[in-house]
Amino acid sequence: MLPSDLKGKACLITGSSRGIGAAVARGLGVCGAHVAVHYNNGREEAEAVAADIARASGKAIVLHGDVTETGTVERLLAETVRGFGRLDILINNAGDVIGRHLVTETTDAFFDRQVALPASEARALAVSGRECQRANSTWAGESSCTTNKKMYNE
Repeated sequence: MLPSDLKGKACLITGSSRGIGAAVARGLGVCGAHVAVHYNNGREEAEAVAADIARASGKAIVLHGDVTETGTVERLLAETVRGFGRLDILINNAGDVIGRHLVTETTDAFFDRQVALPASEARALAVSGRECQRANSTWAGESSCTTNKKMYNE
């Protein structure tokens, strides 16, 4: 696929207010894509990403939601389709850094919360991805899980 193939494509990238998601969103915007920039706790960052996309010849909307809550993923998909008329590309990228701990100090509860976000999002997107398939869209489900556990004291 060439960058020019992305012009006008409608994309939803979960977790795209910062980090890898923001970089991917900006890259798609440079290619002329229409990007739904999703955030949970970074509204200002999401709006900055959307502004960068608009300046780069893309089109952007900003969507908010906690993807671990039932129904949020479905709502994000529907809002993307409502905003752009369709959904061509879906990238599952949301993750959360809850805290930083030494591995030896990591509790089971902390680990479970770290893993729950991308796992629940991936499941919801897999189920909802059928809507993309029915609409002749491309569904690219990628998931990032960053535990950010320190191995050693720094």
